[in-house]
Amino acid sequence: MSAHLSDVEAVREAAQAVGRVLGDQAYAIIGGAGCALLGSPGTTTDVGIDVPRGQTTEIRKLFKAQEGFVVEKRTLHTYFSSNPRVDIEILTPPMLFKEEFDASTPTVRIGSAKVRKLALLLNAKCHSIMGRGEAKRRSDAHDIAFLLRWCQEHGDLPKSEDCPRVTREFLEWYIAHFGGEEDWRNNGFDSHMR
Repeated sequence: MSAHLSDVEAVREAAQAVGRVLGDQAYAIIGGAGCALLGSPGTTTDVGIDVPRGQTTEIRKLFKAQEGFVVEKRTLHTYFSSNPRVDIEILTPPMLFKEEFDASTPTVRIGSAKVRKLALLLNAKCHSIMGRGEAKRRSDAHDIAFLLRWCQEHGDLPKSEDCPRVTREFLEWYIAHFGGEEDWRNNGFDSHMR
């Protein structure tokens, strides 16, 4: 494949390769990989893919048939053969990913890859941050701050109906731990604040 890449460069390359393999299939890149495709310098090392229930086996078969992807026979662990290698996490709701996902879930195309609509990505991050250890919380907070700034800079402000997890209680907790009150206000969440 390619020369040694930084983790985020490898994730971006893997995410674009995922997009080329999956094409118009129902899927969405989520989490830190979605943020990386938007330009975040974050520290994610894998590509999370949300797929509809019952589609994991078919999606894995598509990867198995493609050069550059490896699906281990015994464990079905899937990864992209870059340097460094990038794990591909295939997630289906509600067990492996807590947000709903089906073929009608909005996505945005970035290059060849489909990323979950940014407000929905923000909502998912606001949920995941609550149940994580300290290092993952910091990573999620970085992604949330990045998404808020990206949405504001690109005039793509999230709608509150797309972000039901952004409650007054959540914002109080988040701002107390990570700051960013102005970013939340600039994205229209001031009505959620006291």
